[in-house]
Amino acid sequence: MENFYRPMLVIALAITVCLGCQPEGKTDNDISYIQQGTLASKENNTGNVWVKMHLESDSIYNTMVVTEAFELGARTNWHIHPSGEILVITKGNGFHQLRGGEMEKVKKGDVIKCPPGVAYWHGADSNNVLSHIVVVPNTEKGMVNWLEPVTDDEYSQAKRL
Repeated sequence: MENFYRPMLVIALAITVCLGCQPEGKTDNDISYIQQGTLASKENNTGNVWVKMHLESDSIYNTMVVTEAFELGARTNWHIHPSGEILVITKGNGFHQLRGGEMEKVKKGDVIKCPPGVAYWHGADSNNVLSHIVVVPNTEKGMVNWLEPVTDDEYSQAKRL
């Protein structure tokens, strides 16, 4: 039974840490204290996106939990998660869009459910960083299929929201 609660404990701890108080001397657009992960591939992102693994998928949980931190204006390419994705916004402001849908603003405290098999992108506002916890369930169905970059024209529409 102890293993059953491990993913939920990791998620709760990560949310608590990320939603906690900002250290003294750090600005609203400083993500260094949130994320000491690795720089994500430029092949799949525009701008700097940092990723830190919290829980790797295994044969028991089939769930992955990471923190992603986006510098000002950084964003993912369009992509698809075969089993969907949950984003818990922990800092800043940004955008999220499902292919064919309207662009949405996101902010600290929002929870976004990205449906399985649907292309979408997410990223930071050009004036704000964005950090969120990512939960990818049912990873046995596949992790992610990366698509084309979000164009500057598409992103400029987000900035007008």
